[in-house]
Amino acid sequence: MNVKSKLEKIITYIITYIGKNFIIFRPIARNILKRNISKEVERAIDCFVPKEKRENKRYMRHLIKDVLNTRIFYNCPPDEFFLYEFERLSEAGRHEFVTNIEKESICRKLNSNWSTDGVWTIFQNKETTYKHFSKFYNRDVMLICNKDDYNAFCNFVEKHRSFIMKKHNSSKGTGVKIYNIDEYKGDKKELLHELLKDGKVVIEELIKQDSPMAEFHPKSINTVRCATVLRNGKVHIITTILRMGRGESVVDNAGSGGILACIDSETGIVCSYGFTENSNTKFVSHPDTGKQIVGFQVPKWQELIETVKELANVIPEQRYVGWDLALTENGWVMVEGNSAAQFVLRQLTTKRGIRSEVEELLC
Repeated sequence: MNVKSKLEKIITYIITYIGKNFIIFRPIARNILKRNISKEVERAIDCFVPKEKRENKRYMRHLIKDVLNTRIFYNCPPDEFFLYEFERLSEAGRHEFVTNIEKESICRKLNSNWSTDGVWTIFQNKETTYKHFSKFYNRDVMLICNKDDYNAFCNFVEKHRSFIMKKHNSSKGTGVKIYNIDEYKGDKKELLHELLKDGKVVIEELIKQDSPMAEFHPKSINTVRCATVLRNGKVHIITTILRMGRGESVVDNAGSGGILACIDSETGIVCSYGFTENSNTKFVSHPDTGKQIVGFQVPKWQELIETVKELANVIPEQRYVGWDLALTENGWVMVEGNSAAQFVLRQLTTKRGIRSEVEELLC
């Protein structure tokens, strides 16, 4: 985060604090906040509010006021206001939602060491994650730092003619690309140079996903996000989400346009419609393939549950992690771990807040 972004964040915090605690200054705080986050508000309205409603000036004045008040009183960003359908909720209902703005403070409470060199940083780097959890990957992974890695790179691509490339410290599926060495027009040195143009990368052997999961969207690895909290030696599962790619994307991340659906953690059956992060369109079936989402039984569910329980105990100091797992013919494998996983996924798909559940685990 650059200096300007930090300053804007501090100013927004001060404005929301004043607006929340001093009634007399609330209209002023709301107007300042409106200018400060105007782009966020406009973007959310464009995504979620139908054109005919946007043409109703009276409705829009009321809506924008509600969006700004929700930011002040519930730390709720404009996009989450619409994702959680706050318009239809009471004050108590709104309070139950844990927003992305609150995520960092909750993660600090959940995890014993949130310093710059704490265990949570293991998950910020794909190479260190692999070193700690390699037994759960069941595939080859290599970090490429510079041109000196050329020989090792050549050995890797001889073994794996197709591979996936990820920036070593990226998130939300940004910069992920699949390469096929036989289809690349240049030589291996040119390819290595291309891979390193934005810094260090990790290359991985491709996951061969089992057909029941691949059928949703064959171009991406469709995963299950399972968020766990370790408390008093017991693993609590607070989120289980089916994630599916869409269109030409090779990743299933919601931030890259993917579709999310909630899974019943007891049975492994999908118990919600599919949703994206940029609309409240409900999907009964995948829009690209037609495969039904609602009611889908995730295969080998108990095996997945046992796997995440084992994962959660590898680094017990890191109490809260969002695990992404893919299903292969030989069982579940780890894709990655997220030490500050969002709480939005389950809340978005069920339209119900999880604050009471999270606060109980903070004790």
